[in-house]
Amino acid sequence: PMTPMVDPCSAPPLWDAQGVDLRAHAAGLRERARTWTQSGLLARLMPERTALLTASGRRSFAQLHDNAHRLAHALKARGLMPGDALALLCGNRAEFVEVLLAALRSGLRLSPINTHLHPQEVQYIVQDCGARLLIVEQGLNAPEVAPHHVERLVIDGKGPGTYADALQAQPGADPASPADPADPADPADQADQADQADQRSEEHT
Repeated sequence: PMTPMVDPCSAPPLWDAQGVDLRAHAAGLRERARTWTQSGLLARLMPERTALLTASGRRSFAQLHDNAHRLAHALKARGLMPGDALALLCGNRAEFVEVLLAALRSGLRLSPINTHLHPQEVQYIVQDCGARLLIVEQGLNAPEVAPHHVERLVIDGKGPGTYADALQAQPGADPASPADPADPADPADQADQADQADQRSEEHT
């Protein structure tokens, strides 16, 4: 017989050591799932708790949410709109999850690409999916992986067009700061508004 699926919000708490019981935040997590911004609530509940641990580095829940927030706005600043395509070429590293979260909350079509493909095969996928931007790991950033008209953000790169510089140029995820101008069609702005709503709710409880 098949094992029934368990709702993580109704299961026993996983973070007893820090006194965080996610069952108390089930409604907020489900509501945030509509805009893929659950990381914002987790960042407030357990900011220093390890969210990701990879060979390329560690991310706390606060760092993961902040980087995804910055990247979503960096993509918007480069003209990517909901429905646009974004390609990703990198190994198993923290940036993969950051890009995934940013793409989901921005309404973008993300195409992760197998790192074992030849550069010409990568370029075919980048062109076929209609990517407006390629996020690529420095060690995989061969000239042939994308046409010249496709912008690149290079993870661990040096000089202009690096992933780190793109994040640094955007405001951090500060729930106490004023929200961005409202745009109901922009999931990234909806994510900011969700942060604001959570903060106000916590201040009155």
